[in-house]
Amino acid sequence: MAETSMKEFFGKQIESARDLYLKDLEAMSQEDLGKSAGGAARKPFDFTYETVFVNRRVAKRMRGETPEPIAGDDGWMTAPAEFCDKAKAIAEFRDSMDQILAAWSSVDEAKIFDPIAMPSGDSSLAYFAHFACIHSSYHDAQLNYHQAIHGDDKMHWE
Repeated sequence: MAETSMKEFFGKQIESARDLYLKDLEAMSQEDLGKSAGGAARKPFDFTYETVFVNRRVAKRMRGETPEPIAGDDGWMTAPAEFCDKAKAIAEFRDSMDQILAAWSSVDEAKIFDPIAMPSGDSSLAYFAHFACIHSSYHDAQLNYHQAIHGDDKMHWE
């Protein structure tokens, strides 16, 4: 078996996180994507919108750009009305992960662990790749939970 580089490893992980999330989004109905569990939980459209937002910031960092500051702290992100369409959410999520993959493919492997100064302390390109995966996976688990509480207990990843 051929040895996999760290860059290849992270690239495959990003692809996997993208594909798994998309399969769950595609399996859900428009109605369920807009439902709040118990009336208080975030809707799948809301945390998908947040994931897209964060993914685009990660892609900017990977391209060597500095994302604009986040204005205020108004709590959890809420998807705007124009985002709350299943086809739009799928397209936006796919695009945000593809932006990360495109940026990652142009990264110099020798520099993936080099320090990048951030307001909260040093980070690295490898950290951003890892974070994109775990953040998407975290919210994919929420999609799975919403599916289950609305009667869909199937695994959509196959």
